[in-house]
Amino acid sequence: MNSKIKKYMHNPRLVYLALTSKGLTKWVPDRTHLCLTYRAKLGSWPDLDSPETFTEKMQWLKLHDRNPAYTTMVDKYCAKDFIASQVGPEYIVKTLAVWSSADDIDPSGLPEKFVLKTNHDCGGVLICTDKDCFDLDGAKVFFRRHLKRNYFYGCREWPYKNVKPVVFAEEFLESEGDNARHEDDNWEGIDEFDFFCFDGEPRLISYCHGDKNDSEKRYNDFYDTEWNLLPLTMGYASSEETIPAPKQLSEMLELSRKLSEGVPFLRVDLFICKGRVLVGELTFYPWGGFMPFSPAEAERTLGEMVSLPLRENEE
Repeated sequence: MNSKIKKYMHNPRLVYLALTSKGLTKWVPDRTHLCLTYRAKLGSWPDLDSPETFTEKMQWLKLHDRNPAYTTMVDKYCAKDFIASQVGPEYIVKTLAVWSSADDIDPSGLPEKFVLKTNHDCGGVLICTDKDCFDLDGAKVFFRRHLKRNYFYGCREWPYKNVKPVVFAEEFLESEGDNARHEDDNWEGIDEFDFFCFDGEPRLISYCHGDKNDSEKRYNDFYDTEWNLLPLTMGYASSEETIPAPKQLSEMLELSRKLSEGVPFLRVDLFICKGRVLVGELTFYPWGGFMPFSPAEAERTLGEMVSLPLRENEE
């Protein structure tokens, strides 16, 4: 308790983040909330009238780029139909069942191994590797809590605001060595390839690897589209070790182009299972839009790549 008090005394702005985590700032207007959160997390006020940096432009897009299609694209369940229509059903993970209420979850018709997920937030994932030992009552308690949550209010990520929450079951994916390889699980050694796309063109690739449960053992290496390691970090440290480009790089680049077409910025999150490329998620605001690139000049360089759409009164 004393350590928390000292933390808030050292940085009183963190009090606002604490109130947000308790759901007590929903009444705050979007623009004001984004400014206060930006100030608390990054230590400065954002320029939302003439944004220049990547993180500033993420906040601007939340306020002004509100394409109704984005709601479908962030919905982990409904997005599968969108992805299939754009690039083909072979790139999506198979859905086994869906329930609108946690109390309706029934694994009796599911295989021995499966994954349960919410479609509308972060962290709503349970993995079953042995159905006979699955704690159904505990799962219902877990998902009741998640289904009550509107993910929009934390970082005001507009596409999530009107997503209808559901729980759905997915097939359990395994690698050649029978180790689980699923984009939302907690197994060690899971690699992700996240493509940062600007106006439909991938410009940056984030290779995520390491232990998801230990930030000191989690790495985020950035490459350009020619697979040259870049001196960039975001969120996690760089391992500073270059790996060979994945054999599916060209395929993943083309998928990213098709899925991000017509969007000012979109991160297309892909992974590979037994040589097969699969789409994990479509992410509009990495880290909620509040994680800057390092070094500092990269914030402006990446910000320049984001072309903001004209607002009606500017046309």
